[in-house]
Amino acid sequence: MAEARMSLGELAEELTCPICLATFDTPVTIQCGHNFCRLCLELTWAAASSYSCPQCRLNFPTKPELRKNTVLATVVEQFLQSQEQQQQQQEEEEDDDDEEPESQEEEEKGRQGLSGDAVVCDHCLRATAVRTCFTCMVSFCQEHLEPHLESLAFRDHQLRPPLANLQQRKCPEHGKLLEYFCWEHGQCICCICVVLHKTCKTSPLQEAKTKKQNLLANLLKSVHAKAEKVSSALEEVQTKQTNVDNVAERKKALLREEFSEIKDLIEKEEQEAMQRVEEEGKRVSQKFDYTHKVLCRKKNECEKLQGQLEFLLCEEDEITFLKNAVQLKDTSSKDAFVPYIDFDQKLLQALYRRAFSLKETMKYAIQPPSAGEAGSPLPGEKPVQMFLPPSIPPRINIPPPAGKQRPYPGEKPVQMFLPLSIPPRINIPPSAGKQRPCPGRGGKQDSNLGDKPGLPPKPFKTANPGTKNSTTSASVTSGQSKSRQELLHYAENLCLDFKTAHKRVVLSNNNTRISVTDIPQNYSDSPQRFTHCSQVLCLQGFSQGLHYWEVDIQSSTFCGIGIAYKSIDRKGADSRLGRNRVSWCIEWFNAKLSAWHNDSEEILTNLNPSKVGVLLDCDEGYVIFYSVAKKKNTLLYKFQARFTESVYPAFWVFSSNTTVSLCQLK
Repeated sequence: MAEARMSLGELAEELTCPICLATFDTPVTIQCGHNFCRLCLELTWAAASSYSCPQCRLNFPTKPELRKNTVLATVVEQFLQSQEQQQQQQEEEEDDDDEEPESQEEEEKGRQGLSGDAVVCDHCLRATAVRTCFTCMVSFCQEHLEPHLESLAFRDHQLRPPLANLQQRKCPEHGKLLEYFCWEHGQCICCICVVLHKTCKTSPLQEAKTKKQNLLANLLKSVHAKAEKVSSALEEVQTKQTNVDNVAERKKALLREEFSEIKDLIEKEEQEAMQRVEEEGKRVSQKFDYTHKVLCRKKNECEKLQGQLEFLLCEEDEITFLKNAVQLKDTSSKDAFVPYIDFDQKLLQALYRRAFSLKETMKYAIQPPSAGEAGSPLPGEKPVQMFLPPSIPPRINIPPPAGKQRPYPGEKPVQMFLPLSIPPRINIPPSAGKQRPCPGRGGKQDSNLGDKPGLPPKPFKTANPGTKNSTTSASVTSGQSKSRQELLHYAENLCLDFKTAHKRVVLSNNNTRISVTDIPQNYSDSPQRFTHCSQVLCLQGFSQGLHYWEVDIQSSTFCGIGIAYKSIDRKGADSRLGRNRVSWCIEWFNAKLSAWHNDSEEILTNLNPSKVGVLLDCDEGYVIFYSVAKKKNTLLYKFQARFTESVYPAFWVFSSNTTVSLCQLK
């Protein structure tokens, strides 16, 4: 048993943490091979400025990763279990031993009467120790302490309050009491170790404990402050998250209301359109019913007259026959007349166009806005622009054709949504009731829409008087020519480029006639093809010289004539003629005629021309539009620009009633 106790005692020394001098609690191993309690090592490093082994003082560049020593932890666990078993065996042996003296029983009773934290006198093993002699390394009760107090031989002995575990307070190498603490190595040392650590900073244990307590107290305050900051940050994040969730719910509720209103508007629009078609069908059906009644009455009259004639022809008496024949001689039967009965095609077309435009507007509204949608005003001009929200599609009233009445009394005006290719934008001129002066029509300045920012307009060149056609060229270029014969000197025969035509554009007459249909054509996909607006370019492009061509227009509503660079976009609302910096055009939108460039509009006087002439001067930087007539040409509009690329004639057609034809002038 003694050998077992010695082995356990030796094992206890090996299982002692060098920092806290107690049995290992969650032992960890560092790179140098020494073992420590995890908490002791972390607290030691938290108070130090570098990471080093508290036992061998090996420095580490970074904080080592602490891993649990599972083998040592198992040994510690088994050691503690063995200690408990040994104590239980000792208690059982002491209880079962009947030969123990009465003094030992009293001693055991005395020990049992002591509190758990009290230190037992090492001399009598019964009474509570009142002092511990650090010289003798023994604890004494009041009775056995008297020799140390009375005898002069013990006057140099250090008496301290009673301490337990005196063996753990001894130096493992020298067997002396641990009295000092080495700050550099982070371990407790004895008086002999102080000589070995003479270059190190050492302090008495009580002083070192006080200093360590202050450091750990400051560390605790810092950790507590950080914990409070983290808690407040966590509360702030939770509050923000709650606010975000609430905002998202409110936004979703608002969106549901908006989309519900949109659905209601669309359903109402659908009901109105269906009601209009139903009313039109009833009107046509009533006409058919009336015609059917008239024809039935006519048929009965014919059958009655047929029966009378057959009966009369069977009469044999001449007098009776002639008398009855005289009565029937004035009876005549008119031919059956079937009036023209059909739907009001304009009404049905307007309703379909309205529904189609609503669909295209919805498509445009849900598309993300493009970078160049805002456009840029003219130099020196600040037009006021009003942008209608996508949820309220702009409407225009289509007045009835001149000289024609509405289909039937009480009919509401036909309203049409702006098509997809028309951005919902309204430009208000700078001054009410006034328009910018139109170049060539009495204005003092030319439109500078095509110039680059910061560059002045290109001046006119004065032709030499002696040069052939110098007068004609100067007059034509300045827009003062009104003779068609002068313009025909620069005539060009154009042909449309099939690869650029939108799938709703129909080309005919050897690619010189343009119309539009609601049914997409079976065109092959091409990167040059327009996909957003019903437009088409010509095959011919011009980069220098004078060029003139003419265009016939039938029912000039919703169409445009102009020029554009070949680099014009093929997709998006910016691809429409005049809505970008690379195209110039005049456009008929219902009964309104406008000039467009760089998404800026100028309203013109609509002369309702059936033929339009276009003169392009690449050298001088002008494109002029004329209303062509037999006697004279009337200037519609003139653009001034600096063409940096080849320009191509371009056309836009939206209405199915409109056709544009290229005239062959040569």
